[in-house]
Amino acid sequence: MSQPRRHHYCPQFYLSGFTEDSRPDGRLWAIDKTTKLARPSKPNLEAHQRDFYRIDVQEGADPFYLEREFSKIEDGTRHAIAHVVSTGTMPDIEGYGFLMSFIGLQAVRTPWHREWHGEFMRDIAKKMIQISCASKERFEQMYERLRESDSDIPEGVSYDDMRAFVDGERYRIEIDQTFQIDAMLKMASTITDLLIPRNWTIVFSNCDTNFVTSDNPVGLAWHSDVPGPYSPGFGLKNTEVTFPLNKRVALVGMFEPMPAIAQMSEAAVASLNNHAIRRATRHIYSATEDFAWYSSENRVEGRSALFQAEETDRSEP
Repeated sequence: MSQPRRHHYCPQFYLSGFTEDSRPDGRLWAIDKTTKLARPSKPNLEAHQRDFYRIDVQEGADPFYLEREFSKIEDGTRHAIAHVVSTGTMPDIEGYGFLMSFIGLQAVRTPWHREWHGEFMRDIAKKMIQISCASKERFEQMYERLRESDSDIPEGVSYDDMRAFVDGERYRIEIDQTFQIDAMLKMASTITDLLIPRNWTIVFSNCDTNFVTSDNPVGLAWHSDVPGPYSPGFGLKNTEVTFPLNKRVALVGMFEPMPAIAQMSEAAVASLNNHAIRRATRHIYSATEDFAWYSSENRVEGRSALFQAEETDRSEP
């Protein structure tokens, strides 16, 4: 059995919906937010990392089991998206489950999210190490417990030596990939449970302007202004989740009542594109070299204007 080593965090079938001809081998434009350049590409060449979902398993088990399981979800989602696009209605219970699971998974399976989670866990570990060395008494209690549970812990480590080691940050904290993947799956399950009860609007572009997606495609934002520095959450009211299905169709989900279907003008499509563009870690994916977004001056703008606006924002004091 061949081993899948190129693991796509944005599946090929999904990106194919944003190619010029909506085909798996069609031309897909990858716009790099770092270099500000647009280059022609194909779905199989984008949004992947080697062994990204490989897990540590017992001898004889399949370390690529998870990548194969993702393929099953993707197959079910492919049919669910085809149903939404062709009928303008949400799929049956099984298809709906696949679609919500896919969106929940896409919210957390990206490199950006893994790095965010890794930084979070490293911060916790660092604080625990600092607390353990906050006093000589606390250190000695911890040290004895470790010696009792792990014979590999060296003898003769003094509090002063450990305190100097910790204060000098002469260590590096590595987060196990299998641990991170397990945390990712649990988070994806929680998010999926919060997506299912939302009311979803299927939105179609009724103009020449296309939807775009990105390497971090699930949008989450407040539906209206919320006072204070509060971040939106998947379980909070007055939030909207946006997810482009392909270049002509997208989903918008809220807990509040929503219409089942809507037609979007150029300005509305551009505004929804802002979610995918804002969430992009590095790449925006588009069926055309240019794309539409909605500026703070309430204008539909193109790719070059986006990067000019970002440069202006960074240069302002």
